[in-house]
Amino acid sequence: MLRSMRERPELLVELDGPGVSPDTVDTLALLTLAETYFRLIGKVAEASNMSLTFQGLRVLDKCVAVSATPNNQELAQLVSVRALRIISGEESPPRGTEVLTSNLRSCLRSLPTGHVARTRWGKRSHPLVAPPLPSQEHPWETVELRVIPIRVGGADPGARLRSASEGHEFTVSATAEHARRLGAMLYSEVDVELEVCRDFEGRIERGRVLEVHAVSDAEPATAWRQWFRANAPEWDEVDDVGAELGRDRN
Repeated sequence: MLRSMRERPELLVELDGPGVSPDTVDTLALLTLAETYFRLIGKVAEASNMSLTFQGLRVLDKCVAVSATPNNQELAQLVSVRALRIISGEESPPRGTEVLTSNLRSCLRSLPTGHVARTRWGKRSHPLVAPPLPSQEHPWETVELRVIPIRVGGADPGARLRSASEGHEFTVSATAEHARRLGAMLYSEVDVELEVCRDFEGRIERGRVLEVHAVSDAEPATAWRQWFRANAPEWDEVDDVGAELGRDRN
């Protein structure tokens, strides 16, 4: 064990899943996960009045792993083991680490189905696992969002979506038909109806696509004209609806 530590004194955060490689990994998901993890164990060490820092960065084609070299190998190993208990909920986060712990758990919960995050020191590998959320406190809700599909597909069809109203990317399941329609609109805006479940911070933790609606390219005025023509034909020829309503009140 000591020999392997000398040969490879780096601490790794790795992401594994169907088709995951350095060429296909979700860049922001991996970097956010790794950054949050390294910052957390640094804070855990700080809570015990010890200093743990990292230097260097390597991306390894091992599933996909990000590695960094700690300034204190023994301390990094001890703190990383304690961090596993904190992340999983077996131990309460020390003062000053609550936000980072919550953020890391959110990163883990937002990973696509079938993806697993691990931390590795030498030959020892440990999964990073967030505690389950009480379902009764996080009920499902139906929402309508304008999103941009980032990635679509998988053995069990799913979609990675981005929405300006959510502030973070999230993954939802989809039928084959919905996945096909979303896949045809990658990196384009599309309106979707979703059934979602949120975490304690209000972020979408998981969900499923109920319906997909293509966004019209028509100008707003043209779109309104089309709506009035279909739903209120008596107003179709009125140029100024506001003025007409004002005359009715008078």
